[in-house]
Amino acid sequence: MAKVIAVAHSKGGVGKTTFCRNLTLAYRKNNPAARILALDCDGQKSLEKFFADRAERLNAVEIQCHLKINPKGLSREIKALADDYEKVFCDVGGQRDGEVLRQVLLASDAVIIPTSPSQEDLDSLDEFFMVIDEVRGVNENLKAYIFINRASWQGHDKRSRVAIDGLAQKFEGDAEMLPSKISNLQAWSDSGTGGHAIWEIAPGSRAEREFTSVYLDLEGKGII
Repeated sequence: MAKVIAVAHSKGGVGKTTFCRNLTLAYRKNNPAARILALDCDGQKSLEKFFADRAERLNAVEIQCHLKINPKGLSREIKALADDYEKVFCDVGGQRDGEVLRQVLLASDAVIIPTSPSQEDLDSLDEFFMVIDEVRGVNENLKAYIFINRASWQGHDKRSRVAIDGLAQKFEGDAEMLPSKISNLQAWSDSGTGGHAIWEIAPGSRAEREFTSVYLDLEGKGII
């Protein structure tokens, strides 16, 4: 099982932070005794704020979240921190944090890459995988997994199916394409308020079911 898991993309607006916070909380829910650390490696500090809001609402610190945006020695620092935890989840920004991204990937066992099915976001993966290839020169065991996020919520989503099939072929040997997707539903926007997990703000909803499906895909791959 992976120990240090990055949620990353070279482009903003693909839902990295939203997925990372829910992934972290889902792992906590399923492994209540595990020691878990969240690292906010994005200058926007959204993950840190989310867990601070959650701690305030619950009147308890459920997940330790540290802000780590200084790239100097960051990979060594993450590896040292990981010695004290079962799982470390890292939310890392895109191009403007390029060196931070490299440092996080150098310390990671796996990277999960959410992408929308828009052509612009799909094209940006080429640049992102140049970074992954560079990092694999040092961290040769880094695993990569892609899934479609913020897909159309309406009817038969042919665009996402085409994207899944196309990415699976394009990055064969470099990354695995998860079969499940997450749609662009209002519940995801609502879940950020007050530090809620998706199953807390919208229990039994389509949003929760889709997230669970992606989580189970990752579990089946032995990542979580």
